[in-house]
Amino acid sequence: MTSSGQLTGQQQLDLQREVGELEGQLSLMDTSLNALRADSSLTGPYAGSVLRFWDKATGGEKEVFRENIRLGLEKLRVSGILENTKNTKGAISDKEMDLFKSPTPKITDQEGVWIAWIEKRQKVLRDVIYRMQNNIRIDPASEVGNPIVISSGATSAPTTNTMQNNNVSTDIEADFNNIILD
Repeated sequence: MTSSGQLTGQQQLDLQREVGELEGQLSLMDTSLNALRADSSLTGPYAGSVLRFWDKATGGEKEVFRENIRLGLEKLRVSGILENTKNTKGAISDKEMDLFKSPTPKITDQEGVWIAWIEKRQKVLRDVIYRMQNNIRIDPASEVGNPIVISSGATSAPTTNTMQNNNVSTDIEADFNNIILD
């Protein structure tokens, strides 16, 4: 950060990269939601197992599309699991990993479960992006939907790479922890 409180060129690039990554996740969520709302043969006990096997075996245009959507859903699931595990120290046992996986939907869960889970994550991501772009810091103990603002409107935007100077990573963690507990 410069003496005038502005971001350096590298800090601006870091912020743009981080916001771009989050916006990429939002785009995948939008695509997934649109597909889930339009096609009830993507997830669920039958569609997520038997139909998925058939889709992979036949490989037609519609089948490939469905499988690509399922892969996107799995990517979102892995992202959710990684968010749950990121602050652990040391090795994680199989039982602990199962615990970290439990609040994320499986491909055999119905579309409605996926839609509700993705919508909650979208809201959190949009809030986080807005705070990053507007240098708004919140108390990590805040509840989702009712954040306690610590500071806002400073002349420089926060980045997760400069965590010692802000709470953006802590904000993200707090928000995702809250939606896991909902």
